[in-house]
Amino acid sequence: MIRLAKGESQFLGEGMARASKKFPQTAYIAMKNSLQMEWQFVHRTVSDAGTLFDGVEEALASEFLPSLFGVDEDVRFKYRKLVELPVRHGGLSLSNPTTNSKHCYKSSTLYCSHLLSDLRVRVQYSLVDYLK
Repeated sequence: MIRLAKGESQFLGEGMARASKKFPQTAYIAMKNSLQMEWQFVHRTVSDAGTLFDGVEEALASEFLPSLFGVDEDVRFKYRKLVELPVRHGGLSLSNPTTNSKHCYKSSTLYCSHLLSDLRVRVQYSLVDYLK
């Protein structure tokens, strides 16, 4: 797990930041549709995984986002909260991987609890009962 987060932060810092200078839209979509989905999967399945992603957030705020915006400064204090906003609110919908892990895990376990309880006691699954 820790190796995944460190490898991801290294990839963000070196590869994605370099690519975002020449192809900003492609780098943003790769971040949004691939890397962010990977770490959100880990957040949904591993309790309290946020601290493992400190390096990812560091690389995101200090290397990827400045490269994406074409600035030489750390955007953590100026733009990071704006970047987290949904697109419909003027943000980029790039969540902070260190702060949303508890919420993701809690939501995931809550949504799956009905299915898990049925699997544990080997109840015949009924879609009609589940939709009630």
